[in-house]
Amino acid sequence: MLRASPALAARFPAVINFPGYTAAQLAAIFAALASEAGFTLTPGAPCKAAAVLAEVGHGAGNARLAVRLLDHAAVSQARRVTTILQPSDPATLSAIDAADIPAHVHAHDPR
Repeated sequence: MLRASPALAARFPAVINFPGYTAAQLAAIFAALASEAGFTLTPGAPCKAAAVLAEVGHGAGNARLAVRLLDHAAVSQARRVTTILQPSDPATLSAIDAADIPAHVHAHDPR
């Protein structure tokens, strides 16, 4: 925004640039948000989330990526759970597994 408007940029003598989160930090954010939302992650889910977030690349890493990935995973998990007629384990209803996590998340998705 400041680059687009020199008059606005002149009003801010100092600009602080914060580095993006690393893939590991984004994976930790994903896990924390999932836990806060009441989900449990199966053993393969954190590894897949980390791989998907690492694919986006360094510098594009802000927490919105982890939020977006969790949103997509939650939708997939809900679809999967609704197909189970009688879950053998109630914990299944709150578990996100690796299959629920999409293969890609886009850094510039408008959602």
